[in-house]
Amino acid sequence: MNHNWVIYNLDRMSDTEIVTQVTFACDSSHTHLGTIFTDKRIYIEDLITKLPSDSDFIEYNNITEDIVLGWVTGSIDKTNIECMLSESIADRISSINAPTIITGTPW
Repeated sequence: MNHNWVIYNLDRMSDTEIVTQVTFACDSSHTHLGTIFTDKRIYIEDLITKLPSDSDFIEYNNITEDIVLGWVTGSIDKTNIECMLSESIADRISSINAPTIITGTPW
């Protein structure tokens, strides 16, 4: 199972460029018998606002995706989200491997 964390968007204040909100997702995939199964969860999270006077403040132009991923994955249950996506994909694969409806005719 592959899990890829992605940042889609940052909202920031127009006058100070302080980032206030992040849109991010976990994209998960698994290849089974040549078929790629995917699932994704998208989240929007408000950030604790840092002030330019804070020692750990990062100017907007210096923010990287890795920095933002550290912010969001440090404040969520990353393992639980990845497990939930893995289970969703595994359930879909199981339903294909053990169908509940079989088509055909007896003759």
